[in-house]
Amino acid sequence: MQKKLNMKLLFNTRTFWEEPPRARHQLARALASEGMEIYFIAKNKKGNSSIQINEVEKNIFLIEPYWKFPGVVNYRLPVFNEKYQKWLFEQVKKKFGDIPVVNFDPSAWLLSDYFSKVIYFCNDNFIAYKRSKCFLVSVYHYLTEKRVIESSVFSCGVSKYLYSKLSKYTDNAHLFLTAAPKINYDFDVEETRDIPVKGNDKIKVVYVGWVNKIDGEWLGNIVAKENYDITVIGPNYSKLKDKFNGMKNIKFIGERRGDELYGYLVKADVAIAPYVDDNDSRKVYTMPNKFWLYLAFGLPIVTRKINNLADLPKGFVYQADSAEEFTAKIAEAAEANSHVLRKNRMAFARKNTWEKRGKEFKNLLEKYL
Repeated sequence: MQKKLNMKLLFNTRTFWEEPPRARHQLARALASEGMEIYFIAKNKKGNSSIQINEVEKNIFLIEPYWKFPGVVNYRLPVFNEKYQKWLFEQVKKKFGDIPVVNFDPSAWLLSDYFSKVIYFCNDNFIAYKRSKCFLVSVYHYLTEKRVIESSVFSCGVSKYLYSKLSKYTDNAHLFLTAAPKINYDFDVEETRDIPVKGNDKIKVVYVGWVNKIDGEWLGNIVAKENYDITVIGPNYSKLKDKFNGMKNIKFIGERRGDELYGYLVKADVAIAPYVDDNDSRKVYTMPNKFWLYLAFGLPIVTRKINNLADLPKGFVYQADSAEEFTAKIAEAAEANSHVLRKNRMAFARKNTWEKRGKEFKNLLEKYL
């Protein structure tokens, strides 16, 4: 008889639970909905050495560590990082025993000394030689992540690039794309704005995500066109906002969540991703998390060209190689839009939800554990 899968799972992260939802939060919720108890280790705060455990959602328990140095310091300094890990993992092991662990921290190479079943979930470009301005720190992080991968029962990468990197160090690597959020928001596509945009109506453009990932030149090219009305939603926006002071057709509104965020998306015509030209856009991205959010609301997406973009139906994503082409693609996406296309995008998102990913991940756990 097959042994029943342990219904308790530890998530090891360097992330606060209150941050905008990322793969670790969404996977935790998906597995919790499958009946598993998730114990989510957050980034530590400065304070007297201790851990606090509180239930934050059904089946999700937040472990908040307090230590003499804040998390950002521990992570960047190898000696402190290892001392912190030893202290933390000893505390957790005493509390939960040899519990299976899903690890999101590429530096947590000591996990395997305390827990026999560790899974590595890689959702950032961590496997890189340059991780710090200090060469020795970069080498340390590269070697520790290599050890994290090699000591894990299996590993998951959220892009083709990360999957190929993981595959160099383990035979048990899996491509595990992110997914669409579950939208608890009622709206009727037929009752939203005219599709396509008619007459002299301005094209309502929305961006959701980290604002420091936006190419300011590309955004400026859109703002220069009076027929676009742009809303930028997300953190880290002060420097870019200053650049567009006085411009009437763009507003930076910071973070928004839940129904407040959804209210902006449901009224938009086009969603954008004018990424800066970096290694992420050229190599790493396959299906950025924000794309799933956009598709969940049926929006056409205009983005800087992503070389490894997942195969998507025609009319879902428009890619550009220059600022001028990017601006033109927004108009093209708005003009080509239709109620049918919008419904098709929403249906595609509903077939690729975190609920489905949770079931897929649970299957992997059952296979390996």
